[in-house]
Amino acid sequence: MSFDRADAWVRIIETNEDGRILQAARAAIEGGFVERSFDRLIHRDSKYAYEAFVLLSLIVKSGEVERLIEAVKNHRDKRVSSAILHVFKISKDANALAVLYNLIENNNLPLDLKVEIDKTISEMNLVAV
Repeated sequence: MSFDRADAWVRIIETNEDGRILQAARAAIEGGFVERSFDRLIHRDSKYAYEAFVLLSLIVKSGEVERLIEAVKNHRDKRVSSAILHVFKISKDANALAVLYNLIENNNLPLDLKVEIDKTISEMNLVAV
């Protein structure tokens, strides 16, 4: 018997049960899965990248995005920041959009990051549900 974490995260998202999604997100955060997922998001092996993508999508859906925002602002690899913003974009989540609006108002962000966040917001508005 094998266990595929990506499939497990997808099944939780598909339940569309807010309580279950929030509980799974908090467990993933506390278990350290989220931090490990940042670098895996840009991994060459698509299996690792997909698992990270699905987990971070679950995190966005749960609303527990503080660690994602911190990674966007502070991760040493700008490709990771861009990949996390991509997860936000395709989430089509109204709460995520509000979080990004708040983030872009941060005067301490580098201009290139503000431009990328602004682009993400614009594209999210185009992909509206």
